[in-house]
Parts: sequence; structure tokens; C-alpha cells
Amino acid sequence: LQQEHYVGTSSLAIMLPKQQMGPAAWVAATCLAVATVLLNGCGGGKKPDNPDDPIVKKDCPELMKRGHCTECMGNSVKTICKACSGIYTLDENATSPDVFCKFNCSTFDPGSSKPSKPTNAQMHNGIEWPAICLDESVTRFFTIGDWGGVCGWNQDNVCLPDRKPNMCICGPDCADKGKPCPMPNKNRGAANHAIDGIAQRLVSERMLARQKQLIQDKSPARFIVNVGDNFYPGGLDYHCGLEDKSNTSPQFQQIWKAMYREELQDLEWWSVLGNHDYGGVCYIKGWDQQIFFTWNDPKWVMPGQYWRRTVQYANFKADFFFIDGNIYDTTTGTDEGHNLCSHTSNPGAHCELNVYPGDGANCAATGPHSQPECQAWFKQLWKDNFNWLKAGLHASDAEWQFVVSHYPASYNIDEASAPVTWSKFLDPMGVDLYISGHTHEQTVHYMEQGPA
Repeated sequence: LQQEHYVGTSSLAIMLPKQQMGPAAWVAATCLAVATVLLNGCGGGKKPDNPDDPIVKKDCPELMKRGHCTECMGNSVKTICKACSGIYTLDENATSPDVFCKFNCSTFDPGSSKPSKPTNAQMHNGIEWPAICLDESVTRFFTIGDWGGVCGWNQDNVCLPDRKPNMCICGPDCADKGKPCPMPNKNRGAANHAIDGIAQRLVSERMLARQKQLIQDKSPARFIVNVGDNFYPGGLDYHCGLEDKSNTSPQFQQIWKAMYREELQDLEWWSVLGNHDYGGVCYIKGWDQQIFFTWNDPKWVMPGQYWRRTVQYANFKADFFFIDGNIYDTTTGTDEGHNLCSHTSNPGAHCELNVYPGDGANCAATGPHSQPECQAWFKQLWKDNFNWLKAGLHASDAEWQFVVSHYPASYNIDEASAPVTWSKFLDPMGVDLYISGHTHEQTVHYMEQGPA
């Protein structure tokens, strides 16, 4: 599932004034596209000044205040910004009322440098990844989720140039040679032989075509927000707790790099883990290898199970919070065929030690160290994660706050130490957009309240 975001302060008149607007938007599977709105009438005109309508000091309109203007002059015809707040400097030649105040990226301080490679995959949980600055007032990025295909089961999950995957939902002949097809869903339904075997390629080709057009229009997408379930059927085909082997993973090369080509390879993937990345029916697959890979490829960004990043734009700032909600598939009563803490698969069916050698149910330095402690481990992970998220949202001074999770906002978490009903949490905490996946559908929810 793929979509594209358009973000800018011009759009804030629709989405962002929290003093005036209601609940946050959230998105299942992919995202919300916000069209740019330019309001006229605040930037002056070609008529000469009227001596009977002199230019005087006046209150700044809301649009200009949102654009960081603190002092204004004007009359009944026009309003001109004369001073800007904080880090923004005045551009008296601005062509739009929301861009009088701009940030100069040449003076930008990212706040921190890329940290050293961790010795275990939880070392950098909660880290603030170095911020970036983009000199634009309207921006675009892609989102994608539940995307990684397969070329076979277990040891056969390797793409061979002369072989089509033999486990596609539409049969052995509907896929491309040497390329993956989507893992068959347990609720298979009727297969579409025209597209089901080549779905990942079709999506990547559409993304590439769109990016080429955006580059031609001088407004390219800047990065990709990746909401998890990156590799199927059960994440990277290693046991958890091993030393870094991610740079030799055929899945990273064949399922990711070979499928998203050309201009798409210039974009960073800002990523979270989904339930399949832990193993789907277990927690002992190579989820930690995806974190390690951040230090092996600059375009893959997943420095921890939860993390954040700030983007400074010409006239606004956005904070992205990436969280791990996989506690949802560990609670008592979870279907055994979807339970990361499964009694029968840690190790066992689909997570066999003879296929993925390792120390049984032990993930070494990070834990869990045994199947009986699995639920408690995910509960603690969620508690730490959720408290970090609340603190970060409270402290954020950005105009936009985005939360990225694998699980949609209809998946509330009933954990006594850190419960959350997302519909009651997002708007009071100032979250503007919630981007998620998991349910393999594309829906947009905007300005809604309620259990969903």
C-alpha cells in the first residue's frame, strides 16, 4: 500500500490550528493527502497607497501568525509582515502571506550526529535521530506498509533468476521470475491472476513513475515513511540475538533494494517493526537485524524499536514519532496463529530451530529470554514506549506532530500500566496525523471522533 503526503503551512488553515480545529486525523494502512491552499488578499496589491487609508500598525491575521509573523502593518487593502518570531527571518519580498517568515537552512544545526552502532538492538530505543532541514514551504513524502514479498518458504525464501515463486496466491505461473510475490493471506478469497503475483512490482513502479514526475515538477518526495511488516512470512530469516548479519541478508537485497529502484533508491525509509517482523507467530526471528541494518545502509532508518525525528522546513517544523505497538498481538486471548508469544512457536512451527538456528526462546542481550516472560517483556516495551511518546508530544514545539505505528488507531491497548484509547488520546495530545498499516487496506479518517 502506497500513498503520498503533501504538507505545508498553507495547508494549516485546513488542518493544523489546534485552537480552532477538532480531533486529529489518522490513517489506516497509508496516509492523508492535503492539497495546498493559498489565501489571497493578505499580501498587498498593485494599487497605489490611498492617503485616506494610511498604512498603520495592526494585528496580524491568523494565517500570518501561523507563519511566525509577530508584527504587521497595513490598511484595508493589504497587510505586510514586519517582524518574525524565534528562528525565522523576514522576507519582505514574499509572494504569499504565510511565507513572510522563513528559516535559513544554511544555519541549521541538526542537534546531534548519528550515534555509533549499538551492541544490542534496544540500546538506542527512544533516540532522537539527527534532524534535517528542507528549504521548502510545501513538502511531499510517500508512505508504504505491509510490502515485503516472498520467494518461498523457509530455506527456499531466496529469489532465483530463472525461478518464479511457487507459493503465490494466484498459482506458480502468475509471478515474475526472480522477483517476490505477496505472501498468501490466510483469508485468501478469489485471486486476481493479473496483479496478485506482481503486486509489489506494480506498487514500486507506480511510486517510481510518480517520483520521476515530481522531480520534473521540481517538487520531489523527500523520504518514505514505512509502517512495518517489511519482510514476510516472518521477518528476516535469522534467529534473534545473533551478531549483526543484516548486511548479508538476501531479503534486504532482493525484497527491498532490487524492488525499489532508480530514483526511489535516493530516498530514506523511516521505519518501524510490524508483527511479521518479529516472526508473525513468534518473537524469535531476526527483528533486531532490521535495527542493525541502519548502520549498514544510509537509506534504511530504524535505529530502535521506537524513535523520533524532526524536520525543519522553510516556515514550519514537523516532529515524527515512530512507535512499537506490537504488544497488541501478545495479550491473553490472542489467536495462537497470530500470537507473538505463542506457546507452540517459540520455537516451533514456522520458527523452527533447525531452519533458524539460535538459542531456543532466548533473544540474548535484548530479551525475551524465554517464552513465559514474553508477555511481560512486551508490556515493559510498551510502557516505556508510551511514556516516552507522551513526554515527547508534551515537549514538542513543532507545528506538526505525526505518530507512525504498525497498528491502526482502532487498535486500542488495554494494558493496565499504560492503557490507551487512541480516539481519546490523539487530539488532546496535539497529534495531527497518525499513519499506520497492518489491516492491508487503504482508508482515510479525517476530523472524526469515536471508537475507531
